[in-house]
Amino acid sequence: MVSVLSPTALSSPLFATLPRCLHGHVRQWCTWCLAPNGTHEKHARRFYPPIRLQVCVAQLQELAELQVRERDDCVACFSCNAEDIWPFVTWGWTPPWLRLHIDGLCPLLDQIVRDYRKRRPVGGRIFITWDGAFDWPMDDSKHQFVIFDLSDDPLLN
Repeated sequence: MVSVLSPTALSSPLFATLPRCLHGHVRQWCTWCLAPNGTHEKHARRFYPPIRLQVCVAQLQELAELQVRERDDCVACFSCNAEDIWPFVTWGWTPPWLRLHIDGLCPLLDQIVRDYRKRRPVGGRIFITWDGAFDWPMDDSKHQFVIFDLSDDPLLN
């Protein structure tokens, strides 16, 4: 159930005293800002250093083949929430009827998303490049959370 606050409630002195996040949202209601430990997401990233993954070129090509719509700024782009993973289809929020669920199709992607959800349980958009996996929060600061150690060894598959 979603409750909508009236303009009167929003302008009340009590509402004005509620703690705010860096985006100006009421901290306990902002799903974008809250990390698992209740701190602001930007500060919580310090507690999760990037992980290193040994990957081969074939694995990155497999991620690229899962794409529905290509982007110029990355090899592959995926979105996830707390339960599902789907390839990039549209800019902004993806309506549920456009989401092609690909959970379990690629072990590398599942591992990347599992690590991303530790940092941001509500999910978001993940950008895969030759260097690793990144996210771009609303403040446009590129954040790398997976570093790829690239190899030509097909036995990594």
